[in-house]
Amino acid sequence: MGGDVAEQSGTYYVRIQPVDNDFNESTDYELTVETTELDENDPNEQPNTATQIEADETIAGVLSGSDRDTYAIDLEKGETITVSAEYDGSFTPSTSLVGPNASDVELDSYYDTEYSLAHEPIGRDHELTYTAMTTGTHFLRVNPNIESSTIVTFDEKASYEMSVNVSGQSSDQPTDDEDPDDSESGDDNEETNETPNETDADTDTDDSNEESDNTSNESDQSDDTEDNTSGESEQSDDTSNQSDDAEDDTSSDSSDC
Repeated sequence: MGGDVAEQSGTYYVRIQPVDNDFNESTDYELTVETTELDENDPNEQPNTATQIEADETIAGVLSGSDRDTYAIDLEKGETITVSAEYDGSFTPSTSLVGPNASDVELDSYYDTEYSLAHEPIGRDHELTYTAMTTGTHFLRVNPNIESSTIVTFDEKASYEMSVNVSGQSSDQPTDDEDPDDSESGDDNEETNETPNETDADTDTDDSNEESDNTSNESDQSDDTEDNTSGESEQSDDTSNQSDDAEDDTSSDSSDC
């Protein structure tokens, strides 16, 4: 006895055929078809139809027969997801976590060993814990427990309530795209930017000193000019005195005659 989940509304066909293709034998059979209404999240059997959930959320669901429920949750590298659940029904479900590389993959009906990152049966003593190795959308799957010795039939049901908690990497930790040395580089740039300002201040001081020197030189030149003027005045006085002496000599000579 088996079954499947209708991915969409429409007409489906059931085909019955012999297993060994022995057309010389015949057998009688009785076929019973039943339908079971699943929870509101169905169909969410595969990653591409997964139900999006958030951290620290509690999900309630129902499995029936070969039904699987798949939930999508975004994790950052370094974050730890912890899943605990309780169930009530005729069989024991199990949980498995699938990585981002399975987003477009048609996974096995139960536990896919190629893509699964962690796996635990649901129960009071079981808890799934995993630390993300990469940033991306991970997929949490709830399946009939493949480790159980009992074959799950289509008319069997198991309800579950599952708590999902995420902890770990804080928001101030650097991500893969960030360089931890960026902050130090920024400090170096600030120090570099401060250095030209100090140079500008030195330049302004030098310019001020040059202006002071120029003013001093102009003062010295003015003093030299005044000295030269004073010297010329003294020379003029000497010339005038010499002229007076000559006139005195002439007057003396005239009297003697």
